[in-house]
Parts: sequence; C-alpha cells; structure tokens
Amino acid sequence: MNENTNIENENEYLELTNQLKASYDAFESKNQDLETENDDLKKSIITIYGLIRTLDDYNNNYILGTTDGKQEFNFLLNTCLSFINGVIDADII
Repeated sequence: MNENTNIENENEYLELTNQLKASYDAFESKNQDLETENDDLKKSIITIYGLIRTLDDYNNNYILGTTDGKQEFNFLLNTCLSFINGVIDADII
C-alpha cells in the first residue's frame, strides 16, 4: 500500500512538473515576443526622432524657399516632434 501511494505521488508530481514547465515555456515565448516588439519599437522611434532632428537642424541653418513653404515646414516639423516626444516619454522612458 505504501508503494502504491508513492507511485501515485510520483505520478502527480510528474504531472504537475510537466504542467509547470508548459506554463513556463508559454510565458518565456510570450516574454521573448514582447521584448522583440519593444526593441523594434524603440529602434523605429529613435530613428524617426533622429530624422526629425536632422530636418530641424537643416531648417534652422538653411533657407527653404518661400516664407509660406517655411511656415508649412515648421508646422509639420513641430507637429512631428511633439508627437514623437510624447511617444518617447510615454513608451520608452
């Protein structure tokens, strides 16, 4: 009777261990996917931010055609910078 109890306990232990391993593997897979997605998001946002900063530098150091064109460029640039700054503050920092 003692041997049967041990066998049942071992079988329950193995079953629980297998369930825990399956849960851990699922967690690790999801975690890896989230880390990859997060890294890709960071790279994209930092790249866009760098491009906008380059446009800003170009705008400040060179004359861009007409006054209307420059005003439109400034509006678009400032809108993009505000958006990207908000995303960086909320999602990256």
